[in-house]
Amino acid sequence: MAASSDEIDAVEGVILISGIYDLRPLVLTTLNNPLKMDEEVALKCSPANYVSKCPKACKTVIVVGENDSPAFKEQKIDFAKALREAGVSHCEEIEMPILDHFNLVEKLEEPDYELTKRILSLIKN
Repeated sequence: MAASSDEIDAVEGVILISGIYDLRPLVLTTLNNPLKMDEEVALKCSPANYVSKCPKACKTVIVVGENDSPAFKEQKIDFAKALREAGVSHCEEIEMPILDHFNLVEKLEEPDYELTKRILSLIKN
């Protein structure tokens, strides 16, 4: 079941951590073996395909780790660009030093961790 326009517009902020926003590059990799996606399915399931539906006022923070692969970093850059071109007014890109997508998430339990503070601030504001 798809979300309604009212439900989508109710989203005021998101923090995206080391995401894959365009799934098409996965089609020819071993990561696709259990998924069995073809190009059409990958495109249909890719968040990048739906940026025009994002709330324009949604505060968006896209995070990668310094030690993430170049593919994660490219996905961040491309998705942020697409969001901006779609009119999302607040789109911030962050690269966290010394971390990768695993320990970016593991550290969220630490109250003094910069990303934890950002998430809490986004929730409170």
